[in-house]
Amino acid sequence: MTPQEELRAAARVLREPDQKHVAPALAEPLAVWLEQAADRLNAAHQTWHEHLAAQPLAVARAINHTAPAEEATHA
Repeated sequence: MTPQEELRAAARVLREPDQKHVAPALAEPLAVWLEQAADRLNAAHQTWHEHLAAQPLAVARAINHTAPAEEATHA
């Protein structure tokens, strides 16, 4: 999964109607923030993705219950 896909997947999770783990007032703004980060990455060189979107990716990975790709391959 690319960083953009991770960000967009987390945004979709936040928009699911049955989500109870996040305050409803925060879900949509957070989803928008994650999608904007994904859009910015589309214009960036792939080697910069982890640096440019470190915070959004950390949030997305917490929502998706995933680890960064390099950690997942070492587990």
